[in-house]
Amino acid sequence: MRVYYVFIVNDFFANFYNSKPSSLYKIFEQIYNLGNNDVILGYRIFEQIGIPFDKNNLNEYIYSKHCGEVSYSRTVNKHVINNLYLEELSKATVYNSHIKIKSNLNYPTFIETLREFEENIFVCDFINKDYFWLDKVKKKALVNN
Repeated sequence: MRVYYVFIVNDFFANFYNSKPSSLYKIFEQIYNLGNNDVILGYRIFEQIGIPFDKNNLNEYIYSKHCGEVSYSRTVNKHVINNLYLEELSKATVYNSHIKIKSNLNYPTFIETLREFEENIFVCDFINKDYFWLDKVKKKALVNN
């Protein structure tokens, strides 16, 4: 099971870390690992680097891309693809600061859906210490890993 955290990075930090994604990953990982007592610190760091999602707009965008699919379902901010043919079970939850995608695939459908949504999307898998700029990754490369 893979757990991806998807962030929109502001233009300044996207340009600065474009060729240094490992450094950007380390910043997000530090935020991820902060304890409950440091929530305000984490928010302040994120506020400088990230851009919040417009939850309503994003939820409607995901819904419009998948509403005609039998394998798709939605409940408020939670989206599910249960595609038996492709053996995919993916759940995306939309938060203000990020999207959390849990999937049994290395390249879930929701990742591809987000490719067209916004520029400067950075994806992290903190458990597997994996990260990438969405616009720089090729689907085939992730599927084969």
